[in-house]
Amino acid sequence: MNQISNITYKEALDRASYFLTKYDKDAEIAKFYLWDMNQWTLTDWMTYAQKLMPEEQQKVYCQGIKRIALDHYPWQYLVHSAWFYGRQFYVDEATLIPRQETEDLVQLANHLIRKHELNKVLDIGTGSGIIAITLALENSHIKIHASDISQEALSIAQKNAANYDTNIEWWHSDLWAQIPTQKFDLIVTNPPYISQTERHLMGEDVKRYEPQTALFADHNGLAFYEKVSANLTDYLSADGWFLAEIGFQQGEDVKRIFTEAMPNSDISIRKDYTGNDRILVVHNKEEEND
Repeated sequence: MNQISNITYKEALDRASYFLTKYDKDAEIAKFYLWDMNQWTLTDWMTYAQKLMPEEQQKVYCQGIKRIALDHYPWQYLVHSAWFYGRQFYVDEATLIPRQETEDLVQLANHLIRKHELNKVLDIGTGSGIIAITLALENSHIKIHASDISQEALSIAQKNAANYDTNIEWWHSDLWAQIPTQKFDLIVTNPPYISQTERHLMGEDVKRYEPQTALFADHNGLAFYEKVSANLTDYLSADGWFLAEIGFQQGEDVKRIFTEAMPNSDISIRKDYTGNDRILVVHNKEEEND
């Protein structure tokens, strides 16, 4: 795909879409990339589609499309932007790109917060902060805390939180290590859960550029759940809730781990819109130690 003088935005988009399909990429990416480059809405596109694209911008766009097609580079990292729950967030290679499955997790968290009047929430492994920030914006009365093992990711989360003027308390912590012992009404997490044996199922864009420590876990992808379950009752309030995103084949294994750790609690697995295992739900029924 080469730069051409006197070309409209619509013509540039059509050429980019065709170029991507030649390399088995979704043609829609060309539109997403162009619109986010310019911070456009549909209304903006209707205004600019037939206008000439400046040569300098055309150069940047062509280079980006080539990186997407030839190097499998995620377009979200090119524009440092990704959409989640109807809002735009800053992302780069220190953080995962938000996915639809995680919106299901947030939707369930919102439901529990409102139904059970939950007030104190912890997001473990917050990454770019999308879960914590979305919950804060959707539920203005709650107190949100969030943690991550990566200081780089935490910095991005704080940047996103500032953009939306949310008040969140942040901890740089490996699981519970630096989190002061206290009780939360709801703990939510989208942890690393992919087994190395499933690496071949991932797209090249994910394997090459997204943070591997946020994707892959030992023990067939179960290491995080084994660790977090061991101390969960120290941090989860009586009658509190724990929600975790899980792998599409991990339902029974994850349920077993938490049943062994919390035998008196209600533990279930929810499926996503494709019918796969996706969310672990734990309702704490353990007796508190004096």
